Amino acid sequence: MIDPVVDIVVRCSLALLFATAAYHKLGDFESFRLIMLDYRLLPERAVGLAARSLIAFEAFLAMSLLLNVHRVATAEAAVLLLACYSVAIVMNLLRGRRDIGCGCSGAMHKQLISWWLVLRNWVLLSVAVLLALPLRPRPLGPMDAYTVAIGVVTLALLYGAANRLITEWSAHQKNRRPRSMSTTGERA
Repeated sequence: MIDPVVDIVVRCSLALLFATAAYHKLGDFESFRLIMLDYRLLPERAVGLAARSLIAFEAFLAMSLLLNVHRVATAEAAVLLLACYSVAIVMNLLRGRRDIGCGCSGAMHKQLISWWLVLRNWVLLSVAVLLALPLRPRPLGPMDAYTVAIGVVTLALLYGAANRLITEWSAHQKNRRPRSMSTTGERA
């Protein structure tokens, strides 16, 4: 069983995550569509519809989480979406394609795919699984509202910090890769 305060913190945090992601992707839809095209997982003609569908699904999940609609089904949908994102990243990493933007927050946040993003998604997925647990019944009080607010802010800040670390690490790794050699043997 899960405490209702933990449930609310997780639901609100994931809702914030999905709403923000949908907002950024919609704000620069063409760039997001191009990022999806770069994953090379769908035929070109299907990418536009898939991009719109992902944005709509993220927005739908955000609203469902906030409104606590079909709690377990919403948790399962969030887990499925995060797993799909992870699989798409893993498929490209295994192909050696590391210079692809993840598309997590649209084009405004250029974050390259990496195994760290897969790990981040699996942590998020594990947190989303908590929402499928039954709630422990108890009355909520004023202190619980404060706890929820602090919990959501803390998780949002931790998520932002983790993303920043992953972005900086990816940039550092990219700069460490050897550049191609020119015909004179000098680095380009």
